Amino acid sequence: MLVGPWILAPSLTSGFAYDTNVFLASSTSTSSGTISDRVLRVTPGLVAALPFRESLLKLDYSVTRLDYGKTPLERNLSRDAGIDLALNFSTQDRLSLRANRNLGVAETLAFDPGGEVVFRGQGFDLTTYEIEAAREVFGHRGYRVRLSREALSFDPGTTVAFFEFRGIDAEVDYREPLSPRFWAVGDYEGRRYDHFLADEPTGSHEPFRKEDSDVVRVGLQGQLGEREPFLVRVGWGRFRFPGSEGSEYRGIVADASLVIRSGGRTELELGLQRRPWPSFFLNNNYYLVNSANLRLSRRWLQYSTMGIEGWWQEATYGDPVPMNVPQQPGLTRVDRTLRASVYANLMIRERLGVRISVDENHRNSNYLGAGFEGRVYFAGIVLGWI
Repeated sequence: MLVGPWILAPSLTSGFAYDTNVFLASSTSTSSGTISDRVLRVTPGLVAALPFRESLLKLDYSVTRLDYGKTPLERNLSRDAGIDLALNFSTQDRLSLRANRNLGVAETLAFDPGGEVVFRGQGFDLTTYEIEAAREVFGHRGYRVRLSREALSFDPGTTVAFFEFRGIDAEVDYREPLSPRFWAVGDYEGRRYDHFLADEPTGSHEPFRKEDSDVVRVGLQGQLGEREPFLVRVGWGRFRFPGSEGSEYRGIVADASLVIRSGGRTELELGLQRRPWPSFFLNNNYYLVNSANLRLSRRWLQYSTMGIEGWWQEATYGDPVPMNVPQQPGLTRVDRTLRASVYANLMIRERLGVRISVDENHRNSNYLGAGFEGRVYFAGIVLGWI
């Protein structure tokens, strides 16, 4: 909706969920086992956009409150705030400045995309700053240069099986046109991070290890049809961890993505990825992930939508369990994880409706106590620009 020069998009999602395994505990764990609970979830949000001179300033803010029936949390309120400034120039160049702060609780994939750590009720603070310059005009040479800084810390006194970090991530890519809709691409990505133990005050201690990675890739990017982008890249990566005795990764990295649209109402997204992620498991520096993801959505009636999302991955750890560890010494840990979601937004009016969803999260592991299975059922109302 228009308010002066601003475009405002408020939203609200509120409802009840039933979680069969709140902390994604293993049924073979030596702890108290799985905990099921009901939870009230309330998420108001606001996006404000200001267009000017072919450019755009966007502000977004959302709050999520989780009230469990019997499960205590150190923090039950998550806040996510961001600002994005996109400056478009007559030369077809674009300069983007972004900043985001996530004071989260349950969204562990925000700081651990590989999914090693699971929700244990811990609160975290993830801050990201990014600057990007790019030129993306089909049929012409293009480029993209991105530099970001990211920092993660946990609430004081929090016990968590992960590490804090801060560092920079840089990416440079070049695009050579092959046709009006296709580019040959080549890119470099580098990461320089410090990793800290989470139970020590940030800033008053030395990192227990560093992350020093370099990746070079080549591939193809373009559009198969109207609003149907695709990307395929394959390359070589070197992931080093100075300060640690664990092994390093040198090998193939790859990623691919594709969007297919049908009839203006159906959209299919596919993705593949192969890359290592930093680990906090025993003496391991990393685990190598091969993953595939899918999202299928369909708009029906006038405003309603329904869809499915799926994500599968296999994670292989770089080093075997040390021989001095009583549990399964010499074992190389391998995890296979499946996450799936089925949802429907049944709109009564254009900005008012009901949302129902079922989310499945399942991990098989050859390491005792690392596997889990959980399911979340949700039903609630949606209001505004969802």
